[in-house]
Amino acid sequence: MNFPTSIPNPEYPFKVEHEDNSITSKFEDGTVQSRRKFTKSRKTWTLKWNNLKQNYYTILENFIVNQVHHQAVIFGWTNPANNTTYQVRCIKFDSELVFVDYWNVEIQLQEA
Repeated sequence: MNFPTSIPNPEYPFKVEHEDNSITSKFEDGTVQSRRKFTKSRKTWTLKWNNLKQNYYTILENFIVNQVHHQAVIFGWTNPANNTTYQVRCIKFDSELVFVDYWNVEIQLQEA
């Protein structure tokens, strides 16, 4: 399953967070030891649309709520900044009706 291609690209800038996959221990003598906690550092993208038209919002809402069930199903998403496809899950879906038939939407996609 893939993110709907009919939805316009999100507005810029969009935020990318890198998961800190390290663990650090401090000792009495002031030294610090650190290591990797996980083998992979996942990315999380925050995507926003301002004034997304109702027809696009309906497609996006149906996809997130009824097809991938928020975090339950992993899907393919192509990053518009570099055309790389990632396997992700939707960890946040917020929307606000700002005008008749226009929505402000924010979603977070986390690399699987």
